Amino acid sequence: MMNAQPDYSDSLVEVSQTGIRFRNYYFPFGSKFVRFFHILRVTKMRPTLWNGKWRLWGTGDFRTWFPRDWRRPQRSCIFLLRLSTQKTRIGFTVEDPERFVEVVKSRGLKNMDSCLTPSVDGEKAAPEQTVKKTKWMKP
Repeated sequence: MMNAQPDYSDSLVEVSQTGIRFRNYYFPFGSKFVRFFHILRVTKMRPTLWNGKWRLWGTGDFRTWFPRDWRRPQRSCIFLLRLSTQKTRIGFTVEDPERFVEVVKSRGLKNMDSCLTPSVDGEKAAPEQTVKKTKWMKP
């Protein structure tokens, strides 16, 4: 199944049976592949100045890395992806957000949040951070 057609593909990302490929991730070129079982959570957000609307490539806060997308300011939503294998989040956009969400959910990803009004400081109290903190607390 190495030559199988992707379930979703545009100029920015490609979703296959096993994961998501982010095109133009590394400078000056290069993609990054993330397996579905490494994904902790995906959050869909309305683009704002605070969550990366004008971040065309790279990072502004050293917590979130954005693959290159020259048209990010015109996109309708931004996705933030948290991984079990790294602390840095991946912030990204897609050309068809509704189709992307449909395909990713069909791949079994259940941790898909829709946060249409993000707080100014980002995801300060993200659910997985809260869970990690409460694991060490006594009931």
